[in-house]
Amino acid sequence: MQSMMTETHEEQGISVLSGPPGIGKTTAIDAFAREHESECLVVKVMPGSKGVGASPVAVLRTIIQAYCDTFDHTASLYLSSPLPHLTHEFRRLLTSAHYLHPEDLPHQRLTIIFDEAQYLKRVSIEMLRFWNDADRSAMPFSIGLVFVGNNEFALATTCDGESVLSEAVRDRVLHYEELDYINLSRDDLRAVAHARGVEDPAAIAAIIHYFDATRLKQRSLRQLDRIIGSCSRNAGAKPITLEVVNNTLNPQ
Repeated sequence: MQSMMTETHEEQGISVLSGPPGIGKTTAIDAFAREHESECLVVKVMPGSKGVGASPVAVLRTIIQAYCDTFDHTASLYLSSPLPHLTHEFRRLLTSAHYLHPEDLPHQRLTIIFDEAQYLKRVSIEMLRFWNDADRSAMPFSIGLVFVGNNEFALATTCDGESVLSEAVRDRVLHYEELDYINLSRDDLRAVAHARGVEDPAAIAAIIHYFDATRLKQRSLRQLDRIIGSCSRNAGAKPITLEVVNNTLNPQ
């Protein structure tokens, strides 16, 4: 995911990444945002009223609030303003940002990553894709867009049976990737376990074997965190060893 997001950022393109819960999508987004903190904006999409997709106005409000929170700016208007005013305000924020220089605007980069993108309406995605068009964008420069959602996102349809991704969006997509639990390798599990404080190679091997030998071969990172949490509680103040892992996974 990070390599695809990096290429999207460098090309200022559009990518659509989907996958099941617990696969590490948000973890990858957070890692990418840390590496590109001055040129990346992460927007957590929330469903609209009555569970329907978020409208353009709601999305733009969320973008402006996230931008101000991320880059320590203050909006000059109420977020209850209509769409044209909100669009103008976001453009103003971009051109007045501390890391942008007006004479270099065409060469600037900003990538917006939408987490939980399955909550976006088709019309909202259409609004956003125009921001990516360098020749007719409402923004001062082309903005990279990464839409990250659940398994159904890429297949989602509107109430009229249309795909939430228009042909115009699909034609511009740099990466269109449907990920699955199988994409989490043993090396990924090993790296995450080590990052969570498990240092004993034998203990890590036992945890990975447990995923391979049971229904947990789905390799969900949430399940991995749950197992490591249980091992940590059983170990107390001591390191997590092979014995601790075996006693946790196979209690007497």
